[in-house]
Amino acid sequence: MKLTSRQIFLDEIREEITTALLQYIESPANLNHKADGSPVTALDQNISDLIKQKIPQLDSRLNYYSEEDFSVFKKPMLIVDPIDGTRELLDGMPEFAVSVACLNHEKINHKSNWGWIYNPLTGEESLEKMAKKKAEKTGLISRSEVESGLFSDGLIKALNLRAVGSIAYKLLLLYHQQTDYVISLRPKNIWDIAAGTILCQQNGFDFYSENKKIKIFDQVHYQAPLIWCRAGEFNRIRKIIS
Repeated sequence: MKLTSRQIFLDEIREEITTALLQYIESPANLNHKADGSPVTALDQNISDLIKQKIPQLDSRLNYYSEEDFSVFKKPMLIVDPIDGTRELLDGMPEFAVSVACLNHEKINHKSNWGWIYNPLTGEESLEKMAKKKAEKTGLISRSEVESGLFSDGLIKALNLRAVGSIAYKLLLLYHQQTDYVISLRPKNIWDIAAGTILCQQNGFDFYSENKKIKIFDQVHYQAPLIWCRAGEFNRIRKIIS
């Protein structure tokens, strides 16, 4: 079977991302901080650059929009977070991911859009299949949001929530139905959530921002509360977190 340009593109960047991560682990260096205080490593920039360089072999019409390179927000575009969860990477926690979304149409569930999430440390990715979790309802939230006191013990217990690293990694787990919903009480940028949202919609999970169902990607920033869940779960979750 002849491979598609997308398959070739993903196979190549998967291999190069994994190599770049191993090199970084052997010799971590060049840690800087952005204006908001969040950390950024040489690995973030290297992955961003290598994906951008590969775009012509995927589709030369694609604009590039990344956490590290955000000058052009115009469809069609490839939206990339080279490392979502840099803090987890720095802490040696395997809860980060590379997030890549191809946005040809503003409607999130349009057939021309696709997403890919890859954890280069564990090998988990959206192209593989994983066994579904048990029937008990569970949800995932941010460890940093718990540490900041945004989630009370009562709220965590009421929704059976567990703290996990990056939002892209949490959405990868939701896509694979390892959990039933993902909640964030902090705003997110499109590069954080584009790939995961596209993937999760494919498996029947809707995306809500400020208690409104989001059907199109037409802006960069999305305000909290952010909820990814099946339609039948939304009202219950909204009432509990409000």
